[in-house]
Amino acid sequence: MDNEKNRPCFEKRVGSIRLVIFENVAENGKPWHNISITRSYRSGTEWKETATFNGEGDLAQVGWAIFSALDWLRNHQSGNGHHENSEE
Repeated sequence: MDNEKNRPCFEKRVGSIRLVIFENVAENGKPWHNISITRSYRSGTEWKETATFNGEGDLAQVGWAIFSALDWLRNHQSGNGHHENSEE
């Protein structure tokens, strides 16, 4: 399995929220993107992730992460972006 292929092309962390974008290429060569948003939490001594969010604080963090991802996608699709992880 090619590890580079499975790495996200963009990642943004805001508090306990993590947003990642994976780039895929269609048969016609056109790229498309999958986006995943998760929240990290601790259960005992173990860290876990979930796709559920708790209230206003988490939603604000999700909003910031989405805003950053949208900005990255717009720049990337217009050819102005670069194909690297972008954690700000």
